[in-house]
Amino acid sequence: MNKPEKKYQNIIQELEQQMENKKNQHTVYLSRRAIWVNIVLCLLISYVGGYIHTRRWKALGVFTFIFSGFLFITQPSNQSFTENFAHGQKYAFLAGIISTIDNSIAIKKA
Repeated sequence: MNKPEKKYQNIIQELEQQMENKKNQHTVYLSRRAIWVNIVLCLLISYVGGYIHTRRWKALGVFTFIFSGFLFITQPSNQSFTENFAHGQKYAFLAGIISTIDNSIAIKKA
C-alpha cells in the first residue's frame, strides 16, 4: 500500500469515528430528557416544542410534512374561517398526541 492510499484510509476512519461520536452524544442527550417535560411541551404548547426539546430535527420535518399533507386532504368543503379554525383546533390536539408518543418512544429507546 502506498502512502496516499493509507492517508485517505486514515482520514476516512477519522471521519467515521467523528460521526459515531456525534451519534453517541445525541443518544446520551436524548436519554437525559424527561418524558413528562415532553408531554407538557407537546400537549400544552405545540407539537414543535417536543421536537425542539429532543432536538430531533429530521423527525420534526417529516412529521410536519406528513401532517400538513393530511390537513390539506381532509380540508372541509365549506371555506368559512370559523369552520377552518375549528378544523385546525381539532387536529392540533391530535398532532400533539402523536408527537408526544413519538418523542416519548425516542426518549425511552435512548
